[in-house]
Amino acid sequence: MRNAVEKNMKAWRRKVWQMLRRLEERRESIAKLICVMLLMICSSAAITVASPLFVQHAQAVNAHLGCRALMVWPVQNPKVIAPFDKPEQPWLAGHRGVDLSVADNKDIRAPDDGVIRFVGIVAGKSVVSIQHTAVISTFEPATTPLSVGDPVTRGQIIAYAEGESDHCSDQCIHWGVRNGKQQYLDPESLTARRTVVLKPVRFYAINDHSSVLGKAAFSSMLAE
Repeated sequence: MRNAVEKNMKAWRRKVWQMLRRLEERRESIAKLICVMLLMICSSAAITVASPLFVQHAQAVNAHLGCRALMVWPVQNPKVIAPFDKPEQPWLAGHRGVDLSVADNKDIRAPDDGVIRFVGIVAGKSVVSIQHTAVISTFEPATTPLSVGDPVTRGQIIAYAEGESDHCSDQCIHWGVRNGKQQYLDPESLTARRTVVLKPVRFYAINDHSSVLGKAAFSSMLAE
């Protein structure tokens, strides 16, 4: 019986170490996903996994685990002319994005990787939108030589501030960001650099004669 318990414990430990190795290998993509999820639920948190047995390993992962800004500014030397002003209700008036000066440079850059989602006229306005992994960026007035479905990369020039708009003159562009639930997000908040911190938590043995199943708690902390 004792040999069976020890065998189970060794197998369990091996699986946990394999999980931690995979976590470290994928740290960049996992960290970015965590940032997106945390931002969506408006919580400030960090993902924690591990037990006192793995404190040193967790600290090593922490040294590398982090998030760059979720998005970059779509214009050089960004100057916000009109900030985001979320309406209290979806049907009320507000400012569902930010207006950025383009007086010195008309280039519009992709805030993040994605594909061109829409190019054309909407209610008399020249619009270009990009489908990112979890959100959609929309620009107006904007024109582009690209076509719907074309891939774009973070920082790539994808359009130019020109065309028709009842919102911005030729001196500015309106940048809006919304998620899959059609909820508008503050684009300015997405350009802030964030860091995810991995914290160890205690594991508890069920009893002396069974495999250590452990109880892990997940908490989060989002640090500027």
